[in-house]
Amino acid sequence: EYNREIAMRITSNVYNQNRFYTDLNGYQIQSRQTMSKLPLQANVYPMTTMIYIQDDSIRLTLLSAQSLGVASLKNGQLEVFMDRRLMQDDNRGLGQGIQDNKITANLFRLL
Repeated sequence: EYNREIAMRITSNVYNQNRFYTDLNGYQIQSRQTMSKLPLQANVYPMTTMIYIQDDSIRLTLLSAQSLGVASLKNGQLEVFMDRRLMQDDNRGLGQGIQDNKITANLFRLL
């Protein structure tokens, strides 16, 4: 078996210039910037309840009922990383692969 990650990508016409915003604790908003020189995992940030991208005329907001990892890897895109399955330890402290088979319900609102 292989390592797998389930992600959702939303594509729009918003020209966000590699900048997006996530909430820190449901109250404070943090500006984030995608760094093309860094690997994918360095451009993924935690989202407590919300991520949005915007330009001069429009804002695209995604609300979530659960905390997830998010990114905006290209202009006009939102990526939400919803689940992962690893066959080996990722050396992050767990000491084993991630192989639980529990179904996880995700709830989103797109504004």
